[in-house]
Amino acid sequence: MFSFTGNVMFSQELFPEKYEGCNMERFVVENDSVSVRVKSRSVNEILAANWDQDIIDSIRGILTLQILVNPGGYSCLLSVRNDTNMALERLNLKTLIDDNLEWDRTAESVSAIFAIRFYGREVELKRLGLSGEKGFHVLSPP
Repeated sequence: MFSFTGNVMFSQELFPEKYEGCNMERFVVENDSVSVRVKSRSVNEILAANWDQDIIDSIRGILTLQILVNPGGYSCLLSVRNDTNMALERLNLKTLIDDNLEWDRTAESVSAIFAIRFYGREVELKRLGLSGEKGFHVLSPP
């Protein structure tokens, strides 16, 4: 369950697969534009560098990730929707995201949402926003 007050969210997970260890009670949800930027390697670069070749060669479908970013620029994977042909346990997403994805500092905690589509050896990465008016929608690049 979640509720919006403007673009501040008082809730927890947006997607069915939930992870623990994110200690953020209040955070801003990106809704109309990207408000926090990845500092170094992108999500898909981190996954490609850390997954076994057999995963890279065979994964198909869409992963949707909700990543909480604290003001210090650290990631905490909060929830995932897995519409791929791979079990989440095999993908090791929590460890890979939390330990490797760094962001520019931000004034407040932010929920960043990514949809990653795997087809063949191609990957399509989209940043999503969420608003009461539009629901989930693609954000324009910064």
